Amino acid sequence: MVRVLMIFCLIFLVALGVHYRPTQNFDYSSPANAVQTVNGLTKVNFDFLGGYRYEGEKDIPPTVKELDGKRVEIKGFMLPIDFDGAVVTSFMLMSTQAGCCFGVIPRDNEFVYAEFPKGKSTKFLIDVPLNVTGVLHIGRDTLVGGVYSMTVESVRKD
Repeated sequence: MVRVLMIFCLIFLVALGVHYRPTQNFDYSSPANAVQTVNGLTKVNFDFLGGYRYEGEKDIPPTVKELDGKRVEIKGFMLPIDFDGAVVTSFMLMSTQAGCCFGVIPRDNEFVYAEFPKGKSTKFLIDVPLNVTGVLHIGRDTLVGGVYSMTVESVRKD
């Protein structure tokens, strides 16, 4: 019975991760719950970043484009891309840790390619929520594609 319960829990938890996606009908006319600026740092969530149907740059809402070049903080999960020894120098920041191995591949506007400046890095921090601070760039070509990239200043556990 315990084994059956454990298997059910594992399947249920994976299913939760598989089905979470930002809704593609976010109300960009009043983004107050998704974007807050305090002391020059704008806190943004993935509902705001991924809340529209993206097929090309013309689809990016003006309120999202306003974040280009601004200092932001985004909460998410790390999927490492590049390593320098035992540390990570670039990663994908995603809304859920199930977005890679167990879930649906994130859409172009549902992740941020995060890269440290030369000589900087962070510890390998997988499966824990992180607050990542840096300068957000919109529409730049990156190693992994997507709409967003970030020059990372800091990574801290939530």
